Amino acid sequence: MPEIVPASVLNEDTRLVLVNAVYFKGDWQDKFDARATSEDDFHVSEAKTVRVLMMYLKEYFCYAVNNDIKCQVTIIFCQCLDQSYDNSVTWN
Repeated sequence: MPEIVPASVLNEDTRLVLVNAVYFKGDWQDKFDARATSEDDFHVSEAKTVRVLMMYLKEYFCYAVNNDIKCQVTIIFCQCLDQSYDNSVTWN
């Protein structure tokens, strides 16, 4: 994973750095079909767009939003997760 926070932005006054990144190195439960990859626009900002390779998968996923803590969660299964997932879980 490339450097997320350059050391040059941290100094003795830095007390907390909150980073929003996840790196996953494992096997997915359902493998992605690489043939479904194509080039498309990625909007870096309102003013800047770049062309990148995008993966595409049409599927249903468990998704939840908690507005109290401003959080969004999507569950994507990998082989490291317990295969006995309980589908009776209620998502509010």
